[in-house]
Amino acid sequence: MPATDTVTLDVDDDDIATLTVSRPERLNALNVEVLEGLQTAIGEADDAGARAVVLRGAGGDAFVAGADISYMQDLTTPEAQAYAELGHDVARSLETFPAPVVAAVDGYAFGGGCELALACDLRVASEDAVLGQT
Repeated sequence: MPATDTVTLDVDDDDIATLTVSRPERLNALNVEVLEGLQTAIGEADDAGARAVVLRGAGGDAFVAGADISYMQDLTTPEAQAYAELGHDVARSLETFPAPVVAAVDGYAFGGGCELALACDLRVASEDAVLGQT
């Protein structure tokens, strides 16, 4: 079921929730829509009683390539501050989720994407995973 256009939530019969960031054309880069979608999906997974959560990126090229710089370039200072605070809130929601959260890292996980992976309880990386702080 879609949480938003850019983040989907699927809960299987074993109550395992899969959150997928789906902006493959932008390497799943974070903008406000993605961050709000993650926050919504995390809440919905909690409401559904998920026994575990898997966070992944769509497309195979990136888990989350980081912040969407083209989105950020026109933000005012208050908008940029709100954007950063939203990112911190999403990470905190992952860190405090009442069940284990696993980052399934395939492709790029830079900057904010690496931060999201680090906010999870466990990170599982493919051979193609590239993690880094920019």
